[in-house]
Amino acid sequence: MDEMMMRESTYIGPVKEPLCLYGDSNGLWWVRPPPEFDPPDLDYPRQPVRGINQIRDRMSQVDWEDYVAHYSDLWILSLAYSEVTSRTFLVEQRKSLYDKIFQLPKVSEVVRNRRIRNARAQVEQVFNDFMARRRALTRALTVDSNEFYRQCDPRAGDLCLFGDTNGIWRVGPPDENVPTGLPQPERGINKDRDTMNRSTWLYGVAHNSHCWLLSVASFEAANIGLRQDDRQRVHDMIDPLRTLADIVVDYQFRAP
Repeated sequence: MDEMMMRESTYIGPVKEPLCLYGDSNGLWWVRPPPEFDPPDLDYPRQPVRGINQIRDRMSQVDWEDYVAHYSDLWILSLAYSEVTSRTFLVEQRKSLYDKIFQLPKVSEVVRNRRIRNARAQVEQVFNDFMARRRALTRALTVDSNEFYRQCDPRAGDLCLFGDTNGIWRVGPPDENVPTGLPQPERGINKDRDTMNRSTWLYGVAHNSHCWLLSVASFEAANIGLRQDDRQRVHDMIDPLRTLADIVVDYQFRAP
């Protein structure tokens, strides 16, 4: 059942008909409407919580998943109680069975633990992407600065300096086919190339490029749904690093 949790909630939209999440003894799950009625002699819930789809868009996905997981735990326990009481078990056998059940992690615990593991991996991914882009831009502005300078022809249209996640830099026009909201590098870096000192120009490009790196990392963290504490972890990993502008200044100072 925890597998479904969190196979994203697109499977169940907020339609009018109330739906339930079922987990079968064969290990499969499905979502369907509840039966029209429960047997009247039951004093415990034989059906999962109803209407999980109707509240989906009224809370955050995390809160909704926790809600479904919590009530799934209650439903599983009620089924176990039903099975035990419908059979002829000795008291010791019942106790042994309940002890085994309560030693298992709850669905809600599995969901939360998986979320934590996923968040850690996502934090690392955002940081690794940042570092790859940073390495690419660092190379463009230092070791490859002559080639970078040559490619920024002021007679061309507005050009940008890109650092890709494969660690390679490139100069080109602004990308047109990008996800909505994805920050773009500074446009027209080539236009000012011949109007100022080369070192000053490189410093300015480095400053703007670092701002772009930070904005892309922030966008990626928000786009994959990292919570506030995980976004703070990304910030804490990036913050101690030197800026591209600092790297450029040091490189120029040490250059022969």
